Amino acid sequence: MEYRLGLEAVSAFQYAGAPVEMCEFPDEHHVKWHPAHRLAIYERNLDWFDFWLQGKASSEPKRRNEIRRWEAMRR
Repeated sequence: MEYRLGLEAVSAFQYAGAPVEMCEFPDEHHVKWHPAHRLAIYERNLDWFDFWLQGKASSEPKRRNEIRRWEAMRR
C-alpha cells in the first residue's frame, strides 16, 4: 500500500545520487505486524546503522548480498 507513496521519495534520492533502497512486505503497512517481517526489519535496521553510521559490516552469511549492495552504493 505504501509502496507507491514511497516511490516519489526514492526517485528524489536516486536523482540526487544518494544511496537508497526500498523494502516491500506484501500485505503490510508501515507498521509491520507479521512476526517474521518485524524481525527482518529490526535486523536490517541494526545492520544499516552499523554499516552506514559505524562503518561495520555484518559477517552473517544471510546478509552477504545486502552488504555487497551497500558497499557498491557507498562507492
